[in-house]
Amino acid sequence: MADVYGCSSPAMAADAEVDDDSSPAKPGLVKSEGEIYMESLVGASLLLVSKEFPLEVQVHGSKMLQHLVDHRSGQLSGGQLLNLKIQLVGSPSGKAVSVYSAANTGKSKGRNGSLLMLAAKNILRGLVAKEKAEFGRNGDESAVESTTISSPTFLSSVKSAPVFEDERVGFSLVLDPYFISSPTSSLSPILPKSLRQPSVSEDERIHVSNESNNIICVLSSENGTSSSPEKSDRSSTSSSSESGKMSQNSNSSDTSSTASSSQSGKRSQNSNISMSHLDNDKTMLLQRNDRHLLTEHNLLCEAFSIATSFLGIVQYTRIIPCLLDPLNKIWSRVEWKYLSREGLLFSDDQFLKMAYHVVKFVEEQLKKRKTEESGACDPFSIALIQQILPLILQLLHCVHGLWNQDDDFLPEELKRAKCLSCVELASTLASTNGLYAIDNEEYLLKNKTVALLEGTRQRVYNVLGLCTSIEGAFSELLDSQTVRNTLSKDLGSMELRHLGKVIRLVVIPLVENCPCQFWEPWRLVLIGPILVECEYRLHYAWFDLLYQGGTGKPYFYGNLVGSAKHIKELKLKLLLAFTREVSDLLRALALTKQNMESVSSSLLRFLLGHDCFRRMRMSLFGYFVDDETTMKAVPFCHSLTWLAINDMSVRHLILNDLLPCLIQRLDNQLPCAIQRLRRKLGSSTKASSKDLEALCEEWYNHFDSAGEDKGDAFAENNFTAWLTKKKEDLQVKAHSAAKKLSDGSDWNWEFEDEFRRFLPAYMDILQEVDSINDDEEVVFLDQEWLFQKLKPEFRSKYGMNSCEHHYMSTIFSVWRRKDSMACIMVNRNKGKFVSELIKLKPYIKASDSSSTILSRLKEKSEIAVGLPDFAVKPSLSVSVFCDYTFSENLGVFCMKIGQTIFALFQYLRGVLLRWEPVFHPLIRESHMSLLLKVVDQYTKWNESKWCQQIEPDASDFESHLQPYADTCFKATCKEKKYYIAKEQICLHKKFDSYLASGVLDIRMDMFKTSKDDFVKDLVQNEMARMQLSDLHDELMNLSLERRYELVKIQQQVLTYVECLQRLLNNDSLKDELKVLMEEVERLGFFDTDNDSVDWENKLFTELIVKFSNQVFAKRVPRHYVIRGIIDYRKILLCKDSSQQVAFQAVVDEKCERWIESREEFWEKTSHYDHLYYDIVRRPLEQVFTQ
Repeated sequence: MADVYGCSSPAMAADAEVDDDSSPAKPGLVKSEGEIYMESLVGASLLLVSKEFPLEVQVHGSKMLQHLVDHRSGQLSGGQLLNLKIQLVGSPSGKAVSVYSAANTGKSKGRNGSLLMLAAKNILRGLVAKEKAEFGRNGDESAVESTTISSPTFLSSVKSAPVFEDERVGFSLVLDPYFISSPTSSLSPILPKSLRQPSVSEDERIHVSNESNNIICVLSSENGTSSSPEKSDRSSTSSSSESGKMSQNSNSSDTSSTASSSQSGKRSQNSNISMSHLDNDKTMLLQRNDRHLLTEHNLLCEAFSIATSFLGIVQYTRIIPCLLDPLNKIWSRVEWKYLSREGLLFSDDQFLKMAYHVVKFVEEQLKKRKTEESGACDPFSIALIQQILPLILQLLHCVHGLWNQDDDFLPEELKRAKCLSCVELASTLASTNGLYAIDNEEYLLKNKTVALLEGTRQRVYNVLGLCTSIEGAFSELLDSQTVRNTLSKDLGSMELRHLGKVIRLVVIPLVENCPCQFWEPWRLVLIGPILVECEYRLHYAWFDLLYQGGTGKPYFYGNLVGSAKHIKELKLKLLLAFTREVSDLLRALALTKQNMESVSSSLLRFLLGHDCFRRMRMSLFGYFVDDETTMKAVPFCHSLTWLAINDMSVRHLILNDLLPCLIQRLDNQLPCAIQRLRRKLGSSTKASSKDLEALCEEWYNHFDSAGEDKGDAFAENNFTAWLTKKKEDLQVKAHSAAKKLSDGSDWNWEFEDEFRRFLPAYMDILQEVDSINDDEEVVFLDQEWLFQKLKPEFRSKYGMNSCEHHYMSTIFSVWRRKDSMACIMVNRNKGKFVSELIKLKPYIKASDSSSTILSRLKEKSEIAVGLPDFAVKPSLSVSVFCDYTFSENLGVFCMKIGQTIFALFQYLRGVLLRWEPVFHPLIRESHMSLLLKVVDQYTKWNESKWCQQIEPDASDFESHLQPYADTCFKATCKEKKYYIAKEQICLHKKFDSYLASGVLDIRMDMFKTSKDDFVKDLVQNEMARMQLSDLHDELMNLSLERRYELVKIQQQVLTYVECLQRLLNNDSLKDELKVLMEEVERLGFFDTDNDSVDWENKLFTELIVKFSNQVFAKRVPRHYVIRGIIDYRKILLCKDSSQQVAFQAVVDEKCERWIESREEFWEKTSHYDHLYYDIVRRPLEQVFTQ
């Protein structure tokens, strides 16, 4: 028979003499995931019952067949189901055979099976040939004695089965014992008497193995209910009596015909699977399916174990792939994901045990088949690993997931499995060097769940490590992203002991065997993340141990059970063990074949070049307080020396981090945390100190403290003198007087020294970030973008090869504070743009609409005015301002500038309405400098809202260094008068507020004539009362100068109003001006939109001077005279109202609006250029780097 189920089955061809009724796949139809899975499962089950396999294998195959008949019949075609039942009858110790022969125990099982099989085959042939022709015809009982069925009674004898033409209905009932035992069955006469009405007990009707029963019911046992399956009632009243609850063991006909009625009620109360987000029907379907999937997973794994135990390699070569196929498909099913995500899989002992044995088998096969020299592996092993890796990797991910979940959501047994006894774990560490021998019976008896979880995890790690030694593994087995991601994405949830296993069993073999062409993918997703995670954990754990008496964060060690003393001791042991594992990895990196042959092309250089170590601190080696760690790590440190010759990054690490700590470690008399911990651990000093001193000398010979090459010219005595001097310097620092820190914490000379070493680099970072041109929009700011913005010389100085460099976090933090600089650039460019618009000819008027302005700009494309390139931040409530030129067409132009250009036009209108209420080209030219000054004052005032330069901030440092940074920065600010400058600026603002009240406005002329005397008199009489006597005289002068200018403009406005008012009251003067007004009218003076008018005409100048002399007795700027001519004409043209009313509307109201806005203008233009303001605006330049 054809391989219908994905695996060839000799049993199917040998024992099934009937045709398969399953129709061939129709063109265009795609099988569902469930159908593909069922075909795979059925194929594996039929293969196991093949007569060519040992009895143990066939017996287990019959279990799987019985499960399919009992629980999956609704998902099988009639031909598939009949095939299964025929195979089941013929299989050894099949449950169906034992049920049919229950009433006749003296008969031979083989004989009964043969009779039943013969009857089934005869019925099948008759049904295929006659059923359609005979359907609906009345018949009597005698007709049943023939080998065909001629009556519809055959199809209607069971009410639960629908009667329709599909032949699968009959097939599904032919071998159903409940149909045979029915008193109305027309099949009884053709069977032996002993088989017609067997005495079948309720328990015997449940054809499930004890193992399957236990697995199926594990989900319903948490609340203390019985673990045995519920018994189903197959009577005609089953649908009504079982409404509202879910049957746990339904027959095939029940599954297909009564699913909706029997499962319409609530979900079983004993279920542990939370699916509240699904509707009831889907929830119940998933509940049933995930229960079946768990049973099937365990049956398949058990079949795997049996096959590999009882079959030879040739035989199980055929079986194992067929078992792995449905296993892998189970892990992809949505129902299974609910089980695995909730951790419920591990609540089932059978699942955990079976899965463990599958992993164990693979590990043992890899060990056996691995050759000592070439690592070659036979083709079957490669194929097996390719198929089984996805399965065990998903299993490993589920194990990792237990450590990702909150214990409150886990079953009690799994909670206990995550808790480790300090005594037991300490004994395991001592006896197995960190790897747990959990296969022994004694350990299994103590805590089976812990043993299986730890064993599964450890063996999967070992499988991955063993795969690295197989020839071609990196291209054929380990090239999947899933393989790499399974470990890296769960690193954060691992305890130190788990991470140590990954390093020993996976990463070290990977480093030793990985070809260079595969370095990049493994660096990105595994080696790099593991090195970063190790550096992070070792730093926090060792720092905590050195300076706070702890051992790092609790999750590093998991849930340890024992006394506080034992827990603390065990944490130290675990930390030491993990540090040694990391040192083993570092040693492997240093001693790989590539590194030994050429340090320039080694994996170590590759990793360092991509900043995989981030910040390499002495904590990575446990500060060399442990001799075993020291001996392992020293080769790695020697490799760093050769790499540092041409790599500034490595050189910087050595000189600023490793070498200072190494000198502390070599000075046994130094009062420091490293020496105290070394003495506490009882670490010897002879062998390790000798190696460390040799390493220190090597670093000295190549680099001095300034980072310059030493070469080989320095003799041993020079190194000895240098080392002695360094030790003396440290002794001086250690015994110096304690300093008072800003936060009141105790001073630590080691922290002070560490802060001082980093400070120069930090100041360089501030200056580098401050110099970055940020006047362009950054939509998605990330470290890669920022890294590209750094100057090449800066990156070279600190050996920054990528955005993964550890300085990038500090640079990014500083940059985020510099966001205000972008606002400053936006503000400046806005001012420049508005100034250009003010000067643009033909002049823009306040009354012009935005569309009119845009059209005029388009028409004047020859004007070389480029819009500024800047980004307007969301804080300014406008959109992005893009690059463009005036030569572009209007549509593109408008699209690019969007709302921003219109916001700028509104800004321009605001300036013109206040300072140019009457437009005339000659007015614009006369007071152009005033308008530009006003815009500049607004721009500078807006800048004052943001600090123009980034400042040092203690938060940029690690938490233990922040008090030292804060104390240092405050001392520097005090020394460079930063606080004095801030205090003076505060007093200056108060003085400006005092001037805004206008009490000194009448005395501004006095200030102009005698500044020094005025200020002196002001200090004596007013400033003391205002508590402003400490304000610097220079700052007072700046404010008084600005106030004088504003008061002068106000006086000009008042003079203008007064003179025009006097003109209206002087009839003779009005008569004199009549001829002048007619003349200016004739010359086109008021035709401001006429570009052909020559505004430089001398007649205009003469008439303006004449009007000024006759109307303005007091001198006013020229633009007021021109405005007076225009306003006077407007008044004369108002025929509907008196001249006084017209004067009020044309002149008085506009001037009053300006006077009312005067104080607002005073407040929003308070920008000053002075040393104190420079200190506050440019602290980095004026205070910290000067």
